Amino acid sequence: MDTKLQDIRAVVEEARKTKETADRLANGDYPGEADHIRVLAGMVRQLAGQVERLGELVSGHDAPSR
Repeated sequence: MDTKLQDIRAVVEEARKTKETADRLANGDYPGEADHIRVLAGMVRQLAGQVERLGELVSGHDAPSR
């Protein structure tokens, strides 16, 4: 299997784990003292990074910087 395909599969696996974590959080499985907004913001940032890396891998180009 080529490296690019392995990298794509790795990002997809990370996204699956992020989804599982989001499902647990959505069902109330989090510490009582958790800062919900910060947890949500962290999950969104993590997911955005995964999408960005996947886009770079699929397109073969770095994402434009903003």
